[in-house]
Amino acid sequence: MKKLLFLITAITVIAIVSCSKESNPTTNADNVPNKNPLQDTNSIHQGSDPKATHLFGSITGYILPYDAKVDFRIYNKKFLSKKYATDEDGFFRADSLVEGIYDLAIYCKPNYKDTVISDIIVKGNLVTNIGIIQLRE
Repeated sequence: MKKLLFLITAITVIAIVSCSKESNPTTNADNVPNKNPLQDTNSIHQGSDPKATHLFGSITGYILPYDAKVDFRIYNKKFLSKKYATDEDGFFRADSLVEGIYDLAIYCKPNYKDTVISDIIVKGNLVTNIGIIQLRE
């Protein structure tokens, strides 16, 4: 009888430990937090929702000269972004863009011409670097 009771207790403990490890996918077998963001679906922009149909990407580049003081928007047939501005070095980055083809409209202050860069391809989970855009006076 004691052996049977011991065996039932041991099986119960093993079952509880196994279930608790399976219910927390962000820890490994030693109960150490998983630091790999590729395995943690909560940190992936698309993928944590199995019904999600869009992947997101980014556009980066430089708009020169630095002192041009520009605003710009990114758009396509279905989307118009908020206004962005470059940093002090002329660098910009626009994130969370759904995969697709975009245009970049640059609105310049006096002394420079407004410019449009067309057909920028954005792919999911990638950064599209369009390089340096040199504004004309």
